[in-house]
Amino acid sequence: IKVHNEIFEFQTQGDIDLYKCPEIKSIIEKKLGEGFRFVVFDMKATAHIDSSAIGTLIQIVGWLRKRGGEFSVCNLRDSVKKVFEITRLYNHIRVCESLSDAKEVLERIALAKEGDM
Repeated sequence: IKVHNEIFEFQTQGDIDLYKCPEIKSIIEKKLGEGFRFVVFDMKATAHIDSSAIGTLIQIVGWLRKRGGEFSVCNLRDSVKKVFEITRLYNHIRVCESLSDAKEVLERIALAKEGDM
């Protein structure tokens, strides 16, 4: 698979839980197959995530980093921010305030990686 530096923007819809995680993984696996290695989740429509979602997000981070990419989330509601704080997800996942901020961060990372090649 030939990877590229385009950024896949995923808009979450509703809560992310045990039932929603397989669908999200499937979408991201498809995008990985298309060569994406930079992904941002816009979570403005998500008010709750459970432990399955935490595991899924960490798994996605691993997939992307293995191919030299990166993952970011943005527009977290207070309830989701609280889960990130309690579980220390901030130590593993880049969190940005807005979609434009997240894209800017990922674009900088992509440019830096190009310079390393």
